[in-house]
Amino acid sequence: NQDVSAWLDTGLLPLNFIISGDYNGGLPMGRLTEISGGESTGKTMLATQIMLSTQRLGGAAMMLDYEHAFSLRRAVGLGLNTDPNHWFYKQPVTAEEGFGIIEKFVARVQEFNVTRPLTVVVDSVASMQTNDELESSFEKLSNMKTKLSLPAFLSGGLKKLVALVNANNITVIFINQLRDKPGVLFGDKEVKINCAAADFGIKTGLATTRLFVFDTENAIIYIDGTANMATEQLDLTITPESKGFRLFSLRSPLYVNGPFIKPNAGVKAIPLALRGAGMVALGVIAGPAAGLLALVAPSGDAPNQCAPLLQQMKEGKAPKTVKG
Repeated sequence: NQDVSAWLDTGLLPLNFIISGDYNGGLPMGRLTEISGGESTGKTMLATQIMLSTQRLGGAAMMLDYEHAFSLRRAVGLGLNTDPNHWFYKQPVTAEEGFGIIEKFVARVQEFNVTRPLTVVVDSVASMQTNDELESSFEKLSNMKTKLSLPAFLSGGLKKLVALVNANNITVIFINQLRDKPGVLFGDKEVKINCAAADFGIKTGLATTRLFVFDTENAIIYIDGTANMATEQLDLTITPESKGFRLFSLRSPLYVNGPFIKPNAGVKAIPLALRGAGMVALGVIAGPAAGLLALVAPSGDAPNQCAPLLQQMKEGKAPKTVKG
Protein backbone atom coordinates (compact mmCIF):
# COMPACT_ATOMS: atom_id res chain seq x y z
CA ASN A 1 0.00 0.00 0.00
CA GLN A 2 2.92 2.37 0.58
CA ASP A 3 3.64 2.48 -3.16
CA VAL A 4 0.04 3.31 -4.14
CA SER A 5 -0.52 7.04 -4.69
CA ALA A 6 -4.32 6.78 -4.74
CA TRP A 7 -7.15 4.27 -4.94
CA LEU A 8 -9.92 4.15 -7.53
CA ASP A 9 -13.33 3.32 -6.08
CA THR A 10 -14.87 0.23 -7.75
CA GLY A 11 -18.38 1.22 -6.71
CA LEU A 12 -18.57 -1.95 -4.59
CA LEU A 13 -17.56 -1.48 -0.96
CA PRO A 14 -16.88 -5.18 -0.26
CA LEU A 15 -14.65 -5.38 -3.34
CA ASN A 16 -12.81 -2.21 -2.26
CA PHE A 17 -12.12 -3.86 1.07
CA ILE A 18 -10.97 -7.15 -0.43
CA ILE A 19 -8.50 -5.41 -2.76
CA SER A 20 -7.14 -2.67 -0.51
CA GLY A 21 -8.21 -3.54 3.04
CA ASP A 22 -10.24 -0.33 3.18
CA TYR A 23 -13.87 0.30 2.25
CA ASN A 24 -12.77 3.71 0.95
CA GLY A 25 -10.03 2.12 -1.16
CA GLY A 26 -10.44 0.17 -4.36
CA LEU A 27 -8.23 -0.47 -7.35
CA PRO A 28 -4.65 0.83 -7.03
CA MET A 29 -3.81 3.72 -9.33
CA GLY A 30 -0.72 3.29 -11.48
CA ARG A 31 -1.05 -0.46 -12.09
CA LEU A 32 -1.86 -2.92 -14.84
CA THR A 33 -4.99 -4.82 -13.81
CA GLU A 34 -6.92 -7.67 -15.40
CA ILE A 35 -10.65 -8.10 -14.85
CA SER A 36 -11.59 -11.59 -15.96
CA GLY A 37 -14.74 -13.65 -15.79
CA GLY A 38 -17.46 -15.36 -17.76
CA GLU A 39 -19.69 -13.70 -20.31
CA SER A 40 -22.18 -11.10 -19.05
CA THR A 41 -20.83 -11.07 -15.49
CA GLY A 42 -20.40 -7.29 -15.18
CA LYS A 43 -16.75 -6.87 -16.20
CA THR A 44 -17.36 -3.82 -18.41
CA MET A 45 -19.73 -2.35 -15.83
CA LEU A 46 -17.00 -2.59 -13.18
CA ALA A 47 -14.47 -0.98 -15.53
CA THR A 48 -16.94 1.84 -16.22
CA GLN A 49 -17.23 2.51 -12.48
CA ILE A 50 -13.46 2.80 -12.28
CA MET A 51 -13.43 5.27 -15.20
CA LEU A 52 -16.02 7.30 -13.27
CA SER A 53 -13.78 7.27 -10.19
CA THR A 54 -10.88 8.55 -12.29
CA GLN A 55 -13.00 11.43 -13.59
CA ARG A 56 -14.11 12.32 -10.05
CA LEU A 57 -10.43 12.79 -9.17
CA GLY A 58 -10.10 15.24 -12.04
CA GLY A 59 -8.66 12.69 -14.43
CA ALA A 60 -9.41 11.40 -17.90
CA ALA A 61 -10.39 7.93 -19.10
CA MET A 62 -10.25 6.09 -22.40
CA MET A 63 -12.07 3.01 -23.67
CA LEU A 64 -10.47 0.83 -26.35
CA ASP A 65 -13.49 -1.14 -27.56
CA TYR A 66 -12.30 -4.22 -29.44
CA GLU A 67 -15.65 -5.88 -28.75
CA HIS A 68 -17.61 -3.07 -30.48
CA ALA A 69 -20.24 -3.63 -27.82
CA PHE A 70 -19.76 -0.77 -25.33
CA SER A 71 -23.08 0.85 -24.36
CA LEU A 72 -22.48 4.59 -24.22
CA ARG A 73 -26.08 5.22 -23.14
CA ARG A 74 -25.69 2.95 -20.12
CA ALA A 75 -22.32 4.50 -19.21
CA VAL A 76 -23.79 8.02 -19.36
CA GLY A 77 -26.66 6.81 -17.20
CA LEU A 78 -24.10 5.74 -14.60
CA GLY A 79 -22.60 9.23 -14.66
CA LEU A 80 -19.73 8.98 -17.17
CA ASN A 81 -18.65 12.40 -18.47
CA THR A 82 -18.20 12.04 -22.25
CA ASP A 83 -16.76 15.52 -22.76
CA PRO A 84 -13.65 15.19 -25.03
CA ASN A 85 -11.47 16.66 -22.29
CA HIS A 86 -12.44 13.87 -19.89
CA TRP A 87 -13.15 10.79 -22.01
CA PHE A 88 -11.87 9.21 -25.20
CA TYR A 89 -13.39 6.35 -27.16
CA LYS A 90 -11.59 4.32 -29.81
CA GLN A 91 -12.28 1.11 -31.72
CA PRO A 92 -8.83 -0.17 -32.74
CA VAL A 93 -8.57 -2.95 -35.29
CA THR A 94 -5.37 -4.61 -34.08
CA ALA A 95 -3.43 -5.04 -30.86
CA GLU A 96 -0.55 -3.00 -32.28
CA GLU A 97 -2.89 -0.11 -33.11
CA GLY A 98 -4.41 -0.17 -29.63
CA PHE A 99 -1.08 -0.01 -27.81
CA GLY A 100 -0.03 2.85 -30.07
CA ILE A 101 -3.24 4.73 -29.19
CA ILE A 102 -2.49 4.32 -25.47
CA GLU A 103 0.97 5.81 -25.95
CA LYS A 104 -0.40 8.81 -27.88
CA PHE A 105 -3.23 9.30 -25.37
CA VAL A 106 -0.81 9.53 -22.46
CA ALA A 107 1.45 11.99 -24.32
CA ARG A 108 -1.49 14.17 -25.38
CA VAL A 109 -3.13 14.45 -21.95
CA GLN A 110 0.09 14.93 -19.99
CA GLU A 111 1.28 17.59 -22.40
CA PHE A 112 -1.13 19.87 -20.51
CA ASN A 113 -1.11 18.29 -17.03
CA VAL A 114 1.60 15.84 -16.01
CA THR A 115 -0.06 14.85 -12.71
CA ARG A 116 -3.55 14.21 -14.09
CA PRO A 117 -4.89 10.71 -13.28
CA LEU A 118 -5.44 8.54 -16.36
CA THR A 119 -7.28 5.24 -16.77
CA VAL A 120 -7.34 3.13 -19.93
CA VAL A 121 -9.77 0.22 -20.36
CA VAL A 122 -9.04 -2.44 -22.98
CA ASP A 123 -12.17 -4.48 -23.79
CA SER A 124 -11.20 -7.19 -24.42
CA VAL A 125 -8.04 -9.27 -24.77
CA ALA A 126 -10.14 -12.15 -26.12
CA SER A 127 -11.21 -9.99 -29.10
CA MET A 128 -7.73 -8.69 -29.96
CA GLN A 129 -6.00 -9.66 -33.18
CA THR A 130 -2.56 -8.82 -34.49
CA ASN A 131 -1.55 -7.42 -37.88
CA ASP A 132 -0.41 -10.94 -38.85
CA GLU A 133 -3.84 -12.39 -38.07
CA LEU A 134 -5.62 -9.56 -39.88
CA GLU A 135 -3.53 -10.00 -43.03
CA SER A 136 -3.66 -13.82 -43.04
CA SER A 137 -6.07 -15.78 -45.18
CA PHE A 138 -8.70 -17.92 -43.49
CA GLU A 139 -6.66 -21.00 -44.36
CA LYS A 140 -3.63 -19.67 -42.50
CA LEU A 141 -5.49 -18.65 -39.32
CA SER A 142 -5.00 -22.16 -37.93
CA ASN A 143 -1.25 -21.96 -38.56
CA MET A 144 0.70 -22.19 -35.29
CA LYS A 145 2.82 -19.13 -36.13
CA THR A 146 -0.33 -17.07 -36.68
CA LYS A 147 -1.92 -18.38 -33.48
CA LEU A 148 1.14 -17.38 -31.45
CA SER A 149 1.37 -13.88 -32.90
CA LEU A 150 -0.86 -12.31 -30.22
CA PRO A 151 0.92 -13.90 -27.20
CA ALA A 152 4.25 -12.93 -28.74
CA PHE A 153 3.14 -9.32 -29.24
CA LEU A 154 1.65 -9.05 -25.75
CA SER A 155 4.84 -10.43 -24.22
CA GLY A 156 6.87 -7.54 -25.62
CA GLY A 157 4.11 -4.92 -25.63
CA LEU A 158 3.27 -5.34 -21.96
CA LYS A 159 6.91 -4.78 -20.97
CA LYS A 160 6.87 -1.43 -22.73
CA LEU A 161 3.44 -0.63 -21.28
CA VAL A 162 4.62 -1.39 -17.73
CA ALA A 163 7.42 1.15 -18.12
CA LEU A 164 4.92 3.73 -19.41
CA VAL A 165 2.49 3.04 -16.57
CA ASN A 166 5.14 3.22 -13.84
CA ALA A 167 6.63 6.45 -15.18
CA ASN A 168 3.29 8.27 -15.49
CA ASN A 169 1.08 6.76 -12.76
CA ILE A 170 -1.46 5.46 -15.29
CA THR A 171 -4.02 2.74 -14.62
CA VAL A 172 -4.56 0.23 -17.45
CA ILE A 173 -7.37 -2.31 -17.14
CA PHE A 174 -7.50 -5.34 -19.42
CA ILE A 175 -10.85 -7.10 -19.60
CA ASN A 176 -10.66 -10.78 -20.46
CA GLN A 177 -13.24 -13.52 -20.84
CA LEU A 178 -12.99 -16.95 -19.29
CA ARG A 179 -14.36 -19.62 -21.56
CA ASP A 180 -15.05 -22.97 -19.94
CA LYS A 181 -15.76 -26.36 -21.40
CA PRO A 182 -18.23 -28.22 -19.16
CA GLY A 183 -16.66 -31.16 -17.40
CA VAL A 184 -13.06 -30.09 -18.06
CA LEU A 185 -10.76 -29.04 -15.23
CA PHE A 186 -7.45 -28.64 -17.08
CA GLY A 187 -6.36 -29.05 -20.71
CA ASP A 188 -8.49 -31.38 -22.85
CA LYS A 189 -8.86 -34.22 -20.35
CA GLU A 190 -12.44 -34.53 -19.17
CA VAL A 191 -12.76 -34.77 -15.40
CA LYS A 192 -16.24 -35.01 -13.97
CA ILE A 193 -16.70 -32.43 -11.22
CA ASN A 194 -19.37 -33.57 -8.79
CA CYS A 195 -19.35 -30.33 -6.84
CA ALA A 196 -17.18 -27.62 -5.33
CA ALA A 197 -17.67 -25.72 -2.09
CA ALA A 198 -15.81 -22.74 -0.69
CA ASP A 199 -15.94 -20.68 2.49
CA PHE A 200 -13.48 -17.82 3.04
CA GLY A 201 -12.83 -15.46 5.90
CA ILE A 202 -11.60 -12.00 4.82
CA LYS A 203 -10.01 -9.44 7.12
CA THR A 204 -7.95 -6.39 6.10
CA GLY A 205 -7.33 -7.76 2.64
CA LEU A 206 -6.31 -11.26 3.80
CA ALA A 207 -8.52 -14.08 2.52
CA THR A 208 -8.22 -17.28 4.56
CA THR A 209 -9.82 -20.57 3.51
CA ARG A 210 -12.20 -22.13 5.97
CA LEU A 211 -13.11 -24.68 3.32
CA PHE A 212 -12.15 -24.98 -0.35
CA VAL A 213 -12.83 -28.40 -1.82
CA PHE A 214 -13.45 -29.98 -5.23
CA ASP A 215 -15.10 -33.36 -5.49
CA THR A 216 -14.28 -35.07 -8.80
CA GLU A 217 -15.00 -38.55 -10.07
CA ASN A 218 -11.48 -39.69 -9.13
CA ALA A 219 -10.34 -37.59 -6.17
CA ILE A 220 -11.27 -35.09 -3.52
CA ILE A 221 -9.06 -32.00 -3.66
CA TYR A 222 -8.67 -29.81 -0.56
CA ILE A 223 -7.12 -26.33 -0.73
CA ASP A 224 -6.00 -24.56 2.46
CA GLY A 225 -4.16 -21.30 3.03
CA THR A 226 -4.30 -17.58 2.38
CA ALA A 227 -4.37 -15.00 -0.41
CA ASN A 228 -3.12 -11.57 0.65
CA MET A 229 -4.67 -8.86 -1.54
CA ALA A 230 -2.51 -6.12 -0.04
CA THR A 231 0.85 -7.77 -0.71
CA GLU A 232 -0.45 -9.85 -3.65
CA GLN A 233 0.98 -13.07 -2.16
CA LEU A 234 -0.35 -16.63 -2.15
CA ASP A 235 0.33 -19.29 0.47
CA LEU A 236 -1.73 -22.38 -0.35
CA THR A 237 -1.52 -26.09 0.35
CA ILE A 238 -3.31 -28.42 -2.07
CA THR A 239 -4.06 -31.90 -0.78
CA PRO A 240 -5.51 -34.48 -3.18
CA GLU A 241 -7.13 -37.57 -1.72
CA SER A 242 -7.51 -40.43 -4.17
CA LYS A 243 -10.83 -42.26 -4.08
CA GLY A 244 -9.11 -45.47 -5.03
CA PHE A 245 -5.70 -47.09 -5.27
CA ARG A 246 -3.21 -47.11 -8.09
CA LEU A 247 0.45 -48.09 -7.96
CA PHE A 248 1.70 -44.57 -8.72
CA SER A 249 -0.99 -42.45 -7.05
CA LEU A 250 0.58 -39.75 -4.86
CA ARG A 251 -0.87 -38.25 -1.75
CA SER A 252 1.88 -35.80 -0.88
CA PRO A 253 0.43 -32.29 -0.62
CA LEU A 254 1.42 -29.54 -3.03
CA TYR A 255 2.32 -25.97 -2.21
CA VAL A 256 1.56 -22.84 -4.19
CA ASN A 257 3.11 -19.68 -2.81
CA GLY A 258 4.66 -16.39 -3.81
CA PRO A 259 3.37 -13.42 -5.85
CA PHE A 260 0.08 -13.60 -7.76
CA ILE A 261 1.82 -12.77 -11.03
CA LYS A 262 4.35 -15.62 -10.80
CA PRO A 263 3.64 -18.11 -8.01
CA ASN A 264 5.90 -20.99 -7.07
CA ALA A 265 4.56 -24.55 -7.04
CA GLY A 266 5.94 -27.87 -5.91
CA VAL A 267 5.51 -30.98 -3.80
CA LYS A 268 5.86 -30.79 -0.03
CA ALA A 269 8.13 -33.08 1.97
CA ILE A 270 10.14 -35.68 0.05
CA PRO A 271 11.15 -35.50 -3.65
CA LEU A 272 8.76 -37.51 -5.80
CA ALA A 273 9.38 -39.31 -9.07
CA LEU A 274 7.22 -40.50 -11.91
CA ARG A 275 3.84 -38.84 -11.37
CA GLY A 276 5.48 -36.24 -9.13
CA ALA A 277 7.77 -35.22 -11.97
CA GLY A 278 4.74 -35.03 -14.24
CA MET A 279 2.99 -32.79 -11.72
CA VAL A 280 5.92 -30.35 -11.54
CA ALA A 281 6.16 -30.23 -15.33
CA LEU A 282 2.45 -29.52 -15.67
CA GLY A 283 2.65 -26.86 -12.98
CA VAL A 284 5.46 -25.06 -14.77
CA ILE A 285 3.90 -25.25 -18.24
CA ALA A 286 0.20 -24.75 -17.56
CA GLY A 287 0.04 -23.14 -14.12
CA PRO A 288 0.23 -24.57 -10.58
CA ALA A 289 -3.29 -25.99 -10.54
CA ALA A 290 -2.65 -28.11 -13.62
CA GLY A 291 -0.27 -30.22 -11.55
CA LEU A 292 -3.29 -31.80 -9.88
CA LEU A 293 -3.80 -33.93 -13.00
CA ALA A 294 -0.73 -35.93 -12.07
CA LEU A 295 -2.29 -36.90 -8.75
CA VAL A 296 -5.57 -38.40 -9.91
CA ALA A 297 -5.97 -42.10 -9.22
CA PRO A 298 -9.28 -43.25 -10.74
CA SER A 299 -11.85 -45.22 -8.81
CA GLY A 300 -15.61 -45.17 -8.87
CA ASP A 301 -16.15 -46.82 -5.49
CA ALA A 302 -15.85 -43.83 -3.11
CA PRO A 303 -19.02 -41.92 -2.25
CA ASN A 304 -19.77 -38.46 -3.61
CA GLN A 305 -18.93 -35.80 -1.02
CA CYS A 306 -21.40 -33.20 -2.32
CA ALA A 307 -24.40 -34.23 -0.25
CA PRO A 308 -23.02 -33.36 3.22
CA LEU A 309 -21.46 -30.12 1.98
CA LEU A 310 -24.60 -28.90 0.25
CA GLN A 311 -26.79 -29.91 3.19
CA GLN A 312 -24.66 -27.84 5.56
CA MET A 313 -24.91 -24.83 3.24
CA LYS A 314 -28.69 -25.21 2.90
CA GLU A 315 -28.94 -25.13 6.69
CA GLY A 316 -27.07 -21.84 6.71
CA LYS A 317 -23.96 -23.32 8.26
CA ALA A 318 -20.41 -22.63 7.18
CA PRO A 319 -19.31 -25.74 5.26
CA LYS A 320 -16.89 -27.94 7.14
CA THR A 321 -14.36 -30.39 5.83
CA VAL A 322 -15.86 -33.81 5.19
CA LYS A 323 -12.64 -35.79 5.52
CA GLY A 324 -12.95 -39.15 7.19
